[in-house]
Amino acid sequence: MAERVTDHDNNYTRFVLIGHEPVNIPREPDHVKTSLLVTLPEDAPGALHQVLSAFAWRKLNLTRLESRPTKKQLGSYYFYIDVVETVDSVLLTAAMGEIEALNCQVRVLGSYPCYTYPSR
Repeated sequence: MAERVTDHDNNYTRFVLIGHEPVNIPREPDHVKTSLLVTLPEDAPGALHQVLSAFAWRKLNLTRLESRPTKKQLGSYYFYIDVVETVDSVLLTAAMGEIEALNCQVRVLGSYPCYTYPSR
């Protein structure tokens, strides 16, 4: 692999390993992430703020927030959210419960270990 191909030292590329057999990595993950898909019930002022507040006051770190149109009507979006937490943690479970209580749909896309390429 070529080294130093980027024009910025803080540029990272994400890679995902997918397969039928588990991959044995000889070290502990740097952290675990859980990916969620959240759909708001309607386009209402403050709706996204309420969803994000469920994570914020529990001090859950979000590493990705990406919106996509639902294509159902103008102003209707769903959100991909990556959280640095395991799917079965008490804090994340409570946050998802609070978001569902706001009449949002929450779908867990997966929980997975994350590794950072070691610095040289």
